[in-house]
Amino acid sequence: MRLSVGEKMNKLLALALCLLVVVLGTGVLPARAAQAFNFVVTVSEQNLTAGSRNKIGFTLFNNSEKEVTGLDAKLALPATSSLVIMTDNWWRFSKVASESPVSFSTEIYAPASSIGSTYQATLTLTYNISDTHKLTEDHALGFVVYGRVEMTAYGVTVDPTPTAAGGNVTVSATLQNKGNAAATYVNVTLRGGSLSLRPESTTYIGTIDPNSPTPLSLTANILDGMSNGTYPVTIVVSYKDAQSRDLELLVPATVVVESSATGATVQTGQTIGLRAFLTQSWLITIGGVVVAAVVVAVLFYRRRRSTGRALRLGT
Repeated sequence: MRLSVGEKMNKLLALALCLLVVVLGTGVLPARAAQAFNFVVTVSEQNLTAGSRNKIGFTLFNNSEKEVTGLDAKLALPATSSLVIMTDNWWRFSKVASESPVSFSTEIYAPASSIGSTYQATLTLTYNISDTHKLTEDHALGFVVYGRVEMTAYGVTVDPTPTAAGGNVTVSATLQNKGNAAATYVNVTLRGGSLSLRPESTTYIGTIDPNSPTPLSLTANILDGMSNGTYPVTIVVSYKDAQSRDLELLVPATVVVESSATGATVQTGQTIGLRAFLTQSWLITIGGVVVAAVVVAVLFYRRRRSTGRALRLGT
């Protein structure tokens, strides 16, 4: 059976009335669209280092087509947060032109107990547009706290001093991590234009925990033909911090080269062969002298016995 146009309209109206009753009865209304912010907020750093005052910069960009007046910005942390805002947490700007930024900064301290924690701060913006009505925006900002690695070196020594060109030299030092998190993938090597590197010129340490002194010694050869003088060398300590950033510590040292230096050990193949030859020759010489002395002593002893016997027969 075909419905007339009037009957169709009545059915649609009845359906609409039913939906309205359901909505009013349940209190369920269609979801509102998310608030469209007029400001874009940029934060310079959201990774905080524990045990340090972290400087955080903020930039507010007026993305609207109208000038904003009476802008107030307030930063707040949760009451349960262990973070502390060390400087200002409230800023005021008389006006911000359309498509223009304003910037400010603060410092946040993160204690060592907060390592590995995440926190959400709120930056609340209150302002007027065209002096007609006041608007408010709440921007959620997330922060993560990482441990601090502070690598230092002390007790740097160079042995021997001075040394000769072609000789070997050993550079020693002690590394210490004064931070509150472990340094990982620690690798140490010597660097210097006067050095000929050897396998002993590099060492892999791996992990250095906080407050754990780690001694090391690296050996290299002084290049042949180096003139007398003082030459800079560097202990290069490469490692990763708690944020997996690649960092380096450069520890300076100096080597002194003198052609008349004693105690320098040349580690070339020719020198080793020469040393072995001289040692062998020295041993052969000593052995020959001992044998000759024994032969002379034996002959002298026999001669004395023969002389004594002849004297007794004559009497």
